[in-house]
Amino acid sequence: MIFICYGMQKSASSFAWSIVKDLTEELGHNQNLLRKTYIDDKNFRVEYQNIFNIEEYEYFNERIPQNEILVIKSHAPISAELGEHIQSQGGCAIATYRDPLDIAISLLDVGVTERLKPIEKQRTGFASIKCLDDAVQRLPKTVEIAESWLNFDFITHIHYEQLCYNTNTAVDNIVSSFKSVGVEVPDEIVVDVLTRYSSKSNPVIPEFNVGGVGRYNERMSSTDINALKSKYSSFRNKIESLI
Repeated sequence: MIFICYGMQKSASSFAWSIVKDLTEELGHNQNLLRKTYIDDKNFRVEYQNIFNIEEYEYFNERIPQNEILVIKSHAPISAELGEHIQSQGGCAIATYRDPLDIAISLLDVGVTERLKPIEKQRTGFASIKCLDDAVQRLPKTVEIAESWLNFDFITHIHYEQLCYNTNTAVDNIVSSFKSVGVEVPDEIVVDVLTRYSSKSNPVIPEFNVGGVGRYNERMSSTDINALKSKYSSFRNKIESLI
């Protein structure tokens, strides 16, 4: 089985992916071993791999035994055809979302962080974000992709605020996602994983974004805030219902 963890950029998607990965490994599905045994292709990172179509999904699905679970993180959009195919193949997926205005501020912050690194270690996509306009220009595509995931009921939808500030509920929702495809997660495993992530500063959480909610109120003009709230009002209303 393939378990896809989609997330908007700066929506704590790496945190969500880490939780799913750890639950999966506690169930006995060693991710490194699965990759080495069944996915021997340097063209695919596997742990983070944008899957755009059925052919790319099946590349992994055909190689992983049905009694195993491979977890893949993605930032790619999902088409109607791909979504229906994943569901028909017994696949599983979660998606994480965040207020676009908060995303813009976090993108601006990560741009600063990247430029502090040696040039050879910088991620150019983030390092190029030098002002608020640079971050805001990324929002239309980011929201468009997120909207494509909201179209599917079989996907477990999780808001950033729930994931970061009500993690127990988010984990319960992730466990329900496992159960929806017939995979039971014992309570002791859930407790173990929750204990592991009880501290948000835990170094095993890759790139966890500790940015608070509503920071844009202090760092954007009222004109920009009102314009962005108006532009993304429909999307913001949809994801706020997930909190």
